[in-house]
Amino acid sequence: MSEQDLIDRAQAAVGDHDRIVAAAWLRPRGESGGTLAGMDAGDGLGLAGGIAATVAGRAVGQASGGFTTDRHDGMAIRPVPRSTLLAVSAERLYAWAVTTEDHHRVPGAALFALALDEVEVSVHRRLTVRTFEVIHPPGAEKWEFEADYLGSHLKFVLAAIDGHP
Repeated sequence: MSEQDLIDRAQAAVGDHDRIVAAAWLRPRGESGGTLAGMDAGDGLGLAGGIAATVAGRAVGQASGGFTTDRHDGMAIRPVPRSTLLAVSAERLYAWAVTTEDHHRVPGAALFALALDEVEVSVHRRLTVRTFEVIHPPGAEKWEFEADYLGSHLKFVLAAIDGHP
């Protein structure tokens, strides 16, 4: 999917009151690791066992972002859906749970719409993915995502956030 198509989908969700400059699809942090762990666990189980372990590992990985927990510092980790559309404008960072309509991914329920000057982002490199954390200190909350290194639109979102004054 092109960057412009992602921006257009996010723009439709925001409406005319703001202008989206970048957007990306994201998954819950840990999904890839859960899938890899499941595949590793299934290696010695033969074809059927390997497939079952991969499916179970993927389910565990996808569920990893689905819990709200408190951290030692009092920061709440908010749940994220299996697929999220993240978008940035000159002033705000938006996120929506992704739904499917007529076999197309579209933004659904809003997860957040935060002022960029109230947000911190943290990006960490992992083996095959980048983890991306949206930290909102005024609300003592954060959301944890991941995106692939290759083919991900996250680089455009990061560039837009970095360009924010």
